[in-house]
Amino acid sequence: MALLMVCLAFPAGMQAQSSDRVTVYTDTYRPFIEPEGSPDGDGMAMVRLILENMDQDYEFQYRDFGFSLYRTQRTPNAATFPWRRVPEREALFHFSEALFETQTRIYYNRRAFPDSLGSDQLSGLTIGQLEDYAYTGAIAEIFETAESRNNEVKVFAREVEAIRALLVGEIDALPLPATVLEATTATQFPNQVELLNTVEGISEPFPLHMIAARTPSGAAFISAFDASYAQLRQAGVLSGPITGSDQIDSDFGETAELRASEGFPVIVGRLETDGDSVFYAIPQGTRALVLDWSDTILQSSPSDRIFKTMVDETRVLILNGPHVGKELFVKNMHITVLE
Repeated sequence: MALLMVCLAFPAGMQAQSSDRVTVYTDTYRPFIEPEGSPDGDGMAMVRLILENMDQDYEFQYRDFGFSLYRTQRTPNAATFPWRRVPEREALFHFSEALFETQTRIYYNRRAFPDSLGSDQLSGLTIGQLEDYAYTGAIAEIFETAESRNNEVKVFAREVEAIRALLVGEIDALPLPATVLEATTATQFPNQVELLNTVEGISEPFPLHMIAARTPSGAAFISAFDASYAQLRQAGVLSGPITGSDQIDSDFGETAELRASEGFPVIVGRLETDGDSVFYAIPQGTRALVLDWSDTILQSSPSDRIFKTMVDETRVLILNGPHVGKELFVKNMHITVLE
């Protein structure tokens, strides 16, 4: 945790670079920046402390990242965070010291690739891309290869849209900072967390910064911002760049827990493969997503003798445990819908 609960008297002399109010543009970037109206994430709280230690009059505005970059470049007394340092941006903006650190990994859905997905298998797949993200190194090469082979690259404005597309199968793979994917999935798709896995052997670490336009006033702001940041680190209030840890479920189906039943102490899942069936023992308490209820559940019965309903099968997607990502048929008696 970068923010320490310490009450200190700050040394005198930390002056703001300007008495004018600075507009600081940002947007949701979990776990560092929570949505507008939510309690501050660690990143937002950190930036707020740095600005207040500068005695800088400021306001935060949540805007689309593309618009934030546009306005910061063209508006006096504006800044924006968090941004990655790349050459094309360095030509236009001054960058602060690193505020946060994370790394990009490539994620895939175990439902589509139950046996794993290797870096040599990415050719020919549909790749997701965030429109305001900068990609370099091995990640950039993946997009270049996809474009050279006319593979489809789908562009998304927000991380939550891209993750949703990965979960429902609209894209096959998604490069995304690990901290962002983990935090967004945990808050927006908590029951699908274990469906996502990483392509081994590809990762790209990078820091994130506050930026201001490459103008005299922008340079002065970033200089004062860095001085305040350094002062707070020296005082022990901040410990340096924050590293993150490496309910929309109704859109996907009902979440259930699989439980043994009297007379049926073992939960069995049936997998259909090319017209044949194989069977798996499923551990008690495994979570699943209901994909298709059996007809005997959905339709009325002419009598209350519903043993057939109990032993009929519903198709589910396993969300955790040894069979995560498999679509199996499970007897209705084993399915308990969760609230």
